[in-house]
Amino acid sequence: MGLTFEGETIEDEIIEEVRSPKRRRRLKKPVLVAIILISVSVVLGAAWTVVKKFFPNLIPQMTRSVDEGFVADETGAYSDWTVMERVSADMEQGFAMQLPQGVNAKAISIENHYRDRALLIRLSGIKASDFVSTYVSGNVSEISVVAWKAKDNEILVSFQMSEIWEYEVTQEGSKLVVKNTAVRELYDTVVVLDPIYSSSISDDVTAEVAEACALLAAENGVKVYITRGIGSERSEAERLALILDTDADYVIEISVSADSDSSKYGLSAYYNDRYYNPACDNVSVADTVLKNLATTVKNRANAIEPAAEDSLLMLVKQPAAGVNIGFSSNSDEWALLQKDSYRKALAIGILNGINEMKEE
Repeated sequence: MGLTFEGETIEDEIIEEVRSPKRRRRLKKPVLVAIILISVSVVLGAAWTVVKKFFPNLIPQMTRSVDEGFVADETGAYSDWTVMERVSADMEQGFAMQLPQGVNAKAISIENHYRDRALLIRLSGIKASDFVSTYVSGNVSEISVVAWKAKDNEILVSFQMSEIWEYEVTQEGSKLVVKNTAVRELYDTVVVLDPIYSSSISDDVTAEVAEACALLAAENGVKVYITRGIGSERSEAERLALILDTDADYVIEISVSADSDSSKYGLSAYYNDRYYNPACDNVSVADTVLKNLATTVKNRANAIEPAAEDSLLMLVKQPAAGVNIGFSSNSDEWALLQKDSYRKALAIGILNGINEMKEE
């Protein structure tokens, strides 16, 4: 059963009409407060309360939506970081970092910078002088380099890893224990979303929709990776490497169109027509996602066509398709795409398409 998009009509939150010179077509006013999103947040809050009660030393993992480039400078060197000692030691899984005396779990946060194949740990309220003798031990062969630096009343510790992992971090006495697990051991379905970057568009709509989809997907047993962060650009090689490293089940590109005819509007889809997968062909992926998008946001579904020859989709062997979520050249549709409520509805539509495919 798919997610639904429901809410109430509120001033300044009403879905705008999409107008054309030849005809006016009023999109139905879908509900703008997503009850499903509220429900998810309530469930998450309740679940985390239980986790904190029974696992008080578990540190939650966050994924950064912005590419900060903290790992290394352009030369690949840690120019303003101090490299830490790594000591190989027997551990069933993962590795451990010695902590200065007096550090508690509330002062620790972790961030999975998977696009950089890195783990960032933040330790607040710690002096640099208390951290100089810290080291890392355990299965350190999985770590390319680990380094730290002091910044704004906190210590940042960067672990450059050999591959993409999911992390579970706990504090055990004076050690911070990191267990790294392959995504396939945690999720049955892995999806890579590739939001197309455009320097000519001031608002990063495609990345915002991708981030909203990733948040919802986790509650539905689907792991979503995104090829770039909000407001940043990644090369084709970097985006393709993420797809290959995660061994994704599906790849979905998200784009916004522009046309000299400002009356054009609506949704469309495109697909990789080079590779055919009998279990799930690319045309079916495009059709399923587009159908669910159109149903969820109550917008017009236009054509499904082969992707352009220079599209990243043409290099992908997994089931792959792209969706065009609207036209920036249509002022009314562009205004619609600025609304958080509509972006969340688009995210729900994409996720419903993913859920339909994985259930087949």
